[in-house]
Amino acid sequence: MIKHKIPTHYRQYDPSKGVRYENRNGRNLLFTILALIALVFILQLVCDPASAWGLGGTGVSMATMLTIGSIDDVSDRDTHGSAISYIVYLIAIDQIDRTKAFPQPDKDRIVAEVPLKSTEVPHYFEAHDIPTLTSSTEKGDITTSGTNSFVIIMGGNRDAIDNFIEEYGGGKFVIIYKHVKDTQWYILGELERPMILNNTETKDDKDGRYTTFTFKRSSVDLPLKYKADPSGTTTAAVTP
Repeated sequence: MIKHKIPTHYRQYDPSKGVRYENRNGRNLLFTILALIALVFILQLVCDPASAWGLGGTGVSMATMLTIGSIDDVSDRDTHGSAISYIVYLIAIDQIDRTKAFPQPDKDRIVAEVPLKSTEVPHYFEAHDIPTLTSSTEKGDITTSGTNSFVIIMGGNRDAIDNFIEEYGGGKFVIIYKHVKDTQWYILGELERPMILNNTETKDDKDGRYTTFTFKRSSVDLPLKYKADPSGTTTAAVTP
């Protein structure tokens, strides 16, 4: 008996077809995701042009970056050390009225008056020497860190200074100060990131009697302009 020859049709196996199919679907998925991101970005710009797209969590918007522009030089009169303030107001965190929103800076870096409790006034200090403000930033592997340091020297060995150190050592403050012969006040610190009385050093010997107050906080934010005038609306709570 002769076996019949039955013709058989088959498709030759091609492994590259599966790879091409996978790559094509991957590209389509990537293009779809990019299109969705672009659509969301365009809609946000249309609905809220001033909205900030955070860069590394700093909250710097593209609009803000464009408005920085050039930074002009200033005269030597604006850079000499004696232009720094020697009048300082300290607002302790427990003096702030937390039922009201803490003011935030506007586009001109101006902050409205800090809301205080009805019976509270800022602590008034007159520094014996020119205060020192140091702000530094450092780029790490992932983020940028910063530190603000504010140092004032109070002359004399007085009860008011000793009482303040004992009551507020390690305390948290918002600092308000201004430059000599300048009407613009500045604010350093806020409710959630205050300046901390990090260190005090009292000296009483033949070279002098004075106390050094050092306030610090970890932040890349620099001082802001203060809209109110504490010298005209408050009285001294502490008279060094």
